[in-house]
Amino acid sequence: MHIFIPTVLTLLSFPYLIAACPGHLAARQAASSATSPFLLGDDPPAALATLGYTINHFALNVNDLDSMVTFYRDVLGLRHIFTYTASLTYTVAYLGYSHGGKNGTGYQTGAELYAEMNNAEGLLELLYHNATNSVNGSSALPFLPSTKIANTFSHIGLVVPDIEAAQRRMESQGVSIVKLTGEPIAWGSEGAKAFGLDEAHWAREAARAALQGITEIGFDSYMLIKDPDGNLVEVQQQVPGGA
Repeated sequence: MHIFIPTVLTLLSFPYLIAACPGHLAARQAASSATSPFLLGDDPPAALATLGYTINHFALNVNDLDSMVTFYRDVLGLRHIFTYTASLTYTVAYLGYSHGGKNGTGYQTGAELYAEMNNAEGLLELLYHNATNSVNGSSALPFLPSTKIANTFSHIGLVVPDIEAAQRRMESQGVSIVKLTGEPIAWGSEGAKAFGLDEAHWAREAARAALQGITEIGFDSYMLIKDPDGNLVEVQQQVPGGA
């Protein structure tokens, strides 16, 4: 859905290739031969016709709007920008961090965040279909997250200045943790499914080889958690100089 949005989350499908630990990244950069599994981008400047383009937001279909807003606001620190009741059965909500994309970059009111939405990046849109309030009394099946069945949505990427402190805070808040920092990601786990490495799409040995490959660029240092709907959130340690 196209609506307006402040900088908030790192949302690339494979952020472990982008924000890998400095030591791993340096090693990959040094291994510049054609046989290296790590390939740095060397695209020319983008076409002038795309000047000003930016990824404004991403959206989730949700099963419980209140619990999702509470999680992203109270656990991950996003700010509630607005909620719009489009009909008796359909509601749209937006959240985002203050201008600059990180908490601590300056407080903004909801009105100020809303005014900048169209010039912002990485906001979160929540789309809620309230089947129980349907005018025709129909009900709908719940949306299944990628931790239950691999689909085209993988995960949300969050960068924090201190992953150990973030982990302790999330544990104290009862957040559903799929993988602690320092732990490997296991074949058949919810985390593996969210990365598309499930039994339906991969042979066991091929999936294990893929999992081993991502551990070599620092994936074990990440933490994986779930939001109330079961969507995976990958938490990375901020890399010095990568702010």
